[in-house]
Amino acid sequence: MKPPVHHLLALWNPTYAEDALEEHLRVLLARVQEWRAQPADDIDDPYVWWGLIKSSNRQAPLPHKDDLRRLAEAIEADPESERHLYLTDYRSLVVAELTEIVFEEPNDTAHIPEYYGRNKYLCDCWFRLGDIRVLVRDDLPGVIRELRALRNTRYHDRPVSLYGGMVELPLVVRRDDDQEWFSDSEMAPLEGKFWVESDRERGSAVGRMMAELRDNILGARCWDALAPNTRTFLASAEATWRDRSQDAGHDFSGILIDLARAVEVQTNVALKRLLKTLPEKERLANVSGRTEDLLQFRSLTLGELAHVLGSEPTLGQAIANKKGDAEWFAVSWPPVVAQVAGYRNAAGHGGTERRKVTGALRARLLGIGCESDMVRLGRVG
Repeated sequence: MKPPVHHLLALWNPTYAEDALEEHLRVLLARVQEWRAQPADDIDDPYVWWGLIKSSNRQAPLPHKDDLRRLAEAIEADPESERHLYLTDYRSLVVAELTEIVFEEPNDTAHIPEYYGRNKYLCDCWFRLGDIRVLVRDDLPGVIRELRALRNTRYHDRPVSLYGGMVELPLVVRRDDDQEWFSDSEMAPLEGKFWVESDRERGSAVGRMMAELRDNILGARCWDALAPNTRTFLASAEATWRDRSQDAGHDFSGILIDLARAVEVQTNVALKRLLKTLPEKERLANVSGRTEDLLQFRSLTLGELAHVLGSEPTLGQAIANKKGDAEWFAVSWPPVVAQVAGYRNAAGHGGTERRKVTGALRARLLGIGCESDMVRLGRVG
């Protein structure tokens, strides 16, 4: 059996800097801009160092420093496996791509926020972070829900609790679902951007909209069943829609693209769930002229999804035989996917979609005046 992959969870303390997270995001975004301006072979991939500041009240060494050293060695030995540093101030939660741990301050000032040196902070160790992604913003209940997926390895693998469980930081944690936040499939909808760029462009309203969609539109059960990317794209589209829906001159293609991305991501998730229940011969489909086992294949584009769901009779019948929401997914959903693929292609190549098209897709996905397609997708599988 493959050993579990361990990650870390730490707090960022607002007393150490006016906004410690923002200081690190600013440095990382600057390094991303430099990286884009240089030939690929002439500069390292963007990164920022996050220091684990030693508390002035603690005289002894970190009690689990050996665990951190073992994790550092594991990262060095297997750099292809994703490791994460989760960071929270209780109100918000981000996840960073953890690519290295060192125990001496790096001689690398361009990648370290200035406040460490300005305040002469001593750090127990330093984490090299390749990208940073916002999971929850200004939503304490959302942070609590998200952290339940992390298990504290030094506390009998119990789910992480904000109250009473944040001791001996950083916590060494693992996930039952092996969620990857920076894999090719997670990054594909960003079309070449880093998450730190995408989150900055979308703004803080997206985080607040996530809580609104969860609590007042889709419901917690559906929200928990949706993929993280689906949540991000739905919230981004809805935040912009509410801000600009009455602006007759607004180009709604950006909202439409985000809605289409949500459909693409969640349809792939639902399909993978169903494929896990089928024998191999029923999972085969023609993709770009080749027969592929879809369970082992990459995530499909909207056009590919429309094809395999609408034009592969063996696969479609196997899914439909499961009845309920699976039958809806096999029979009624493929034409919608094909329609959304057409919308996205037009919007993504300079075409301007009318407000009516965007509003109609928004309504059916969120259940405005009808049953929500996202609720049904969340139940599939």
